[in-house]
Amino acid sequence: MARTTESYILLSYVALAGLVAYAFHSRLTFYHAMAYLYASKAARLSAANAGLATLVLLGRILQRVLLGSLRFVEVERMHLRAREAIIESFLAMTVFSRHEFNARFLVMFSVMFFIKAFHWLCYERLNFVEQQAAALAQPRRTHLRLVALFILLHLSDVGMLAHCLRHARQRAPSIMAMFAFEYAILLIGLLSHSVRYAVFVVDMVVMRGRSWDNKGMFLFVNELVSTFLQLCAYFAFFAYVHLYYSLPIHIMRDMGMTFRHFRRRLADFIRYRRVVRSMHAEFADASEEELASGDRTCIICREEMHGGSGAKKLHCGHIFHVSCLRSWMERSMSCPTCRREIRPVRNESSAAATPASPLPRPAGRPEGRPEVPPAGASASTSPSAATPTVPTGLPAHTYTLPPPPPPPPEVVAWLEQALAAHRAGAGAVDGSGNITPTPALRPSPASPRPTSSGRRSSVTLREARQLQRQLDDLTDIMRNLIQRLESDVADGDTPNADGETDGS
Repeated sequence: MARTTESYILLSYVALAGLVAYAFHSRLTFYHAMAYLYASKAARLSAANAGLATLVLLGRILQRVLLGSLRFVEVERMHLRAREAIIESFLAMTVFSRHEFNARFLVMFSVMFFIKAFHWLCYERLNFVEQQAAALAQPRRTHLRLVALFILLHLSDVGMLAHCLRHARQRAPSIMAMFAFEYAILLIGLLSHSVRYAVFVVDMVVMRGRSWDNKGMFLFVNELVSTFLQLCAYFAFFAYVHLYYSLPIHIMRDMGMTFRHFRRRLADFIRYRRVVRSMHAEFADASEEELASGDRTCIICREEMHGGSGAKKLHCGHIFHVSCLRSWMERSMSCPTCRREIRPVRNESSAAATPASPLPRPAGRPEGRPEVPPAGASASTSPSAATPTVPTGLPAHTYTLPPPPPPPPEVVAWLEQALAAHRAGAGAVDGSGNITPTPALRPSPASPRPTSSGRRSSVTLREARQLQRQLDDLTDIMRNLIQRLESDVADGDTPNADGETDGS
């Protein structure tokens, strides 16, 4: 690869030197020689090729000074990104006018691609330094090179962005808006990686291995802000191109991916904040007995855990350090062991004040069983509202369930009519929900309404509400049983026919 690049640079300069020598040898004066070089297509092509070779040579020199030798992974990823960037740039060119593609455009495109390549190499080198910080042969020299590269790229991005914006504002509409957009995206990404590198240096030099709980939060907010700024840049470029040229279909995919990524990270951030705020109330502290019966090693940090507030037990039964759990939830909202989703509480104020408790039960009613209806109401209840039996052998459910939604008003009205008709013996309810009055009890137009209709209506409404409570209790019991069975299946224990559990 190196020999091929060197041969290309050498041949480019030799070809340009040969054309210049031929022009001055075949023309008598300097003016005629320069006119020949300006008018000759071969001379123009050779000069453009020599300029590209000069850019490649400058890139090799900067690479040796600021990065040293490149790793194989860095070269492969740079080639992959280069192919994608070239295709996207060619698609973007189809939107602009044909007369804007001139020598200035070729120079700007070459410089932009040159700066982009160093951005990619800078990001890859930053990832390598973060992963192999302890294995660096010359850490001081590596960090100095990386800082110098960051400074140089910042100056290049700001300078080129200002130049493109000034030119696009003076000669609007112009293709320079595309280069301004590209440099804006590069600058936003570079600022994000600079903050990430600063956090890494502070954690490595200042903290020196001590616990830093806010590190993950800084990185989370940094990524969120960077994605939002990139999304704003995409919308601005989309509006500019659509206003002056045509619909830029080529950036719709990037806009959609950026918006989807921003929405997902924002949802993760909100859920993470909810879980962290209610962590002490949502998750119980691990006791010494629980740690002694299992493994004391935290699988996240591989260190020993001790009972108390320093270790938390998730709903699935797995135990981790509090700090390790917080750092893990910054990347994923699932259990590190069983991958069960970590769900935040719905009511943050009540969860932060008191631990999770089961739903309140009326006085004189045993826990876990529905309210028994009175004897007089047994005939008016349907078979589905009968008192269910709670399966034995299962421990009490510890989850906090939200209250069930109220039934629709149409259902309540229909129940009132059905119960009123059943008590009065006035008719029956058909399958469509209509009440068919009995002919013997159908009131005549002249007959007055009974005087006890108000009392009977209130009794009917009370019985309907009692039936609603029974249905809600049955829903709670079935939901508790289903979640308990799901928890047992997730832990690897399934109940057998005798009610006992067999380990998997």
